[in-house]
Amino acid sequence: MDIPEETLLFFKETLESAESARSVGSYQQCFEAYNTLAEYFERVSDLKSAMYFFKRCAEVATEVQAHESIAKANLSLGSCEERAGNWHSAMSFHEKALQIATAADSLPLQIKAASRLTKVYQVLAELCEKDNRDSEATSLYERCLHCARLSKDDMLEGAACHKLGLSKHRMGKFSEALDLQKRYLDICITSDDRVGESAARAALAHAHEAIGDTQDAIKQLENLLSVAKIGRA
Repeated sequence: MDIPEETLLFFKETLESAESARSVGSYQQCFEAYNTLAEYFERVSDLKSAMYFFKRCAEVATEVQAHESIAKANLSLGSCEERAGNWHSAMSFHEKALQIATAADSLPLQIKAASRLTKVYQVLAELCEKDNRDSEATSLYERCLHCARLSKDDMLEGAACHKLGLSKHRMGKFSEALDLQKRYLDICITSDDRVGESAARAALAHAHEAIGDTQDAIKQLENLLSVAKIGRA
C-alpha cells in the first residue's frame, strides 16, 4: 500500500497509545485504539489487517472479561468475513457474538448479532439449495427464522418464513409450509408490501394445491390477481 506520511504517523501514534494503555491496564483506551486501527483498514478494504486488529480488540476485552466488547469484536470479525465471502467463518464469529451478548443480557448487541446471522444463514442455505442439499438448507432456514425473530424485525421474519416455507414445500411438508406462508402473508399485509403479498399468495396456492385443497388454491390465485391489478393501478 502507498501510505501517506501523515497516515503512517497516525498508525504510529495510535499503536503507541494502545500499547501504553495496555501496559497500565487501561483496557477501554487500549480497546478503542485497536478498534480505530481496525476500522481504518476495514474502510480501505484491507480486511486481513482489519481482522488482525479486531482480534487484538477481542484479546484485550477477554483479559478483563468485558463481555459486550468481546461481542462487538466478534461481530466486526464476522462482518469482515462476510465481505470476504467466508460465510462459514462469518457464521462462527456471529454465533459467538450472539451467545456472549445473550449471556451478558445486552439486547442491542443481541439484536445486531441476530440480524447478521439471519443474512449469513440465508446465504448458506441458498448455497445448499444449489447443491441439492435440501435437508441442510431447511435446517439453515430454520436457524435463519429463529434469528430473524430475535432481531425484532418483522420484515426479516417475514422473508425468513417465506424461504423456510418454500424449503419445507420441497421436502413435502406442506402443512408446515402453509403455516409459514400464512405468517409471511400477515406480515406483508400489515406492512403494505404488495410484492411480498403476491409471493406469499402464490406460495399458498401452490401448497393448497399440493394437499388437494383446490378451492383454497383458486381463492389465493384470485386474490393474487387482485393484488397485481392494484399494483398496476
